[in-house]
Amino acid sequence: DAAVLNHAELATLTATTLEALDQFLPPAWSHGNPVDILGDARPDRYSKAIDVLMKDDTTDGILVILSPQDVTDPLATAECLRPYGAHAKKPLLASWMGGTSVKKGMEILTQAGIPTFEYPDDAAWTFSTMWKYSHRLKRLYEVPALRDEEVPESDREEASAILHNAKAAGRTILTEHESKRILELYKIPAITT
Repeated sequence: DAAVLNHAELATLTATTLEALDQFLPPAWSHGNPVDILGDARPDRYSKAIDVLMKDDTTDGILVILSPQDVTDPLATAECLRPYGAHAKKPLLASWMGGTSVKKGMEILTQAGIPTFEYPDDAAWTFSTMWKYSHRLKRLYEVPALRDEEVPESDREEASAILHNAKAAGRTILTEHESKRILELYKIPAITT
């Protein structure tokens, strides 16, 4: 719910991923995303599930949630996740719920470079924020594409002449008027003077 409220989308797992998870998860597992590996999960089940999900091209990141139950071993599970901190191909976040009973496991994850949260809602918000940040960076560095065929031949010739004349005059910098004319010819907005 927190992921959806923060405008993040849960990945639709591929058939290959679902088949791979079926090989070792109990029959009652969720068979979808979120992947519920069930409350009796031992540390190796967490590790195997993460291995499979890291290979799924539809996932951009993984949130591992641990909620202690009688058979849960928060410390050993954290140890199994340690290698993913340094070598993960995708962001891996963890939510270790349980307060002081999981504190040492949280410390292991933090030392391994895995962001760890007390509540999954906070981790879901973090994923959403990470996506927004990366999306904004891509847009910031996006270069508008303009194909030569979109610029009339006469405009390309005029721009070429401006550059040729500057080079013939031994200049490496265009005048303000020349540079703004080239921008105008290629339909790149610039402040008029």
